Parts: sequence; structure tokens; C-alpha cells
Amino acid sequence: MCLMPEQTITEFFLTEIRAEMGRQKISQRQLGRMLGWPSTTTYHRLSGRMALSVESLLMIADVLCVPASSLGLEIASDHMASGQGVRS
Repeated sequence: MCLMPEQTITEFFLTEIRAEMGRQKISQRQLGRMLGWPSTTTYHRLSGRMALSVESLLMIADVLCVPASSLGLEIASDHMASGQGVRS
């Protein structure tokens, strides 16, 4: 798992979230219900139209029963710390 140069951090997180949802066969609607989010909020967050906060990422990791690191939080943090100029 690595952040591609042309990818924003948000795109990276969304790709990892969708991949995990696919592995678990969880639909966007199911994820929203598990999080207690309205379907429009879930759609906007997973499409990148609404910002994903760290809190949202942690909530998603929790309901998917995966460590936050599996959604790329550590990789993105390392990438930013290295000063590689990633767009957010």
C-alpha cells in the first residue's frame, strides 16, 4: 500500500476504504447504517464531496473492525512528514 504521486491523500483514503468494504462485501448503504450517518452524508464522504476528518476515518476503521493503519493513516502521516508535497 503506497500513496501514488498523482493521488491526493483523500483519494488514497477513499481507495483504501472502498477496498476494505469490497473485501468485506459491505455496501455504502450498509456502512452508513453502521456509522449512523444519513445516506447522503455517507455518499458525500465516500465520493470525496465532503471532507473526511480523522474522527470519521477512525469511526470507519472501527465499524469495519480493522486497525486505522490498514486504511493508510500511518502511511499518509509518514508521507506528509517527509515533505513530499502531497495535495490534500
